[in-house]
Order: sequence, then structure tokens, then C-alpha cells
Amino acid sequence: MPAEAFRAALHAIGHRPFDAAAREELRRQVSEYVDEAHRAEWPPERMLVEVKQILRASGYRTSSIVSGRYKEVRDALVEQIVHLCIVEYFERDTRAI
Repeated sequence: MPAEAFRAALHAIGHRPFDAAAREELRRQVSEYVDEAHRAEWPPERMLVEVKQILRASGYRTSSIVSGRYKEVRDALVEQIVHLCIVEYFERDTRAI
């Protein structure tokens, strides 16, 4: 199931270098997760809530200070994953037209 693979990819980030291969694996797992959400006809809001829950459960919480230079490295990763989910979700909508 894509949610478990997504969780595993997030877990792996903390246990090996976040190199190009790890980044590509995470991107692939995010894409598969979004595919599943889209096929299940989840609205984007639900998909994002679920993604954020998976991120929090995997230890990826955003810092309480979110202005520019005070952001933590994990904040940037969370932002990238959320952005990727949004792009992936809506690209599927445009492909269907």
C-alpha cells in the first residue's frame, strides 16, 4: 500500500544520506501515494491532511518559528513534500481533461 511505502521512505531518510537516489525514491513514493488518493477521489484537502499526519507520525514536524532563516532543515523537506503532493494531485486533474 502506498501509505506504508511513503512512511518507509520517510523513515529511510533519517537512516541514510539524503542523496539523489533517496530523493528520487521519496518522490516516487509521494507520487504513488497521491495516485492512490486521486483514484479514491479524495479531495485535495483530505489528501494534504493525511500527508501531514504521515509526516508528523514519521517525526517530521515543522518548527514553531517559520520565518525565513529560523526554519529547520526538516521544515524545508516538509514544504517540498507538501508542494510535490499539490503539484502531483492537480497534474492528474489536467491529464484527465
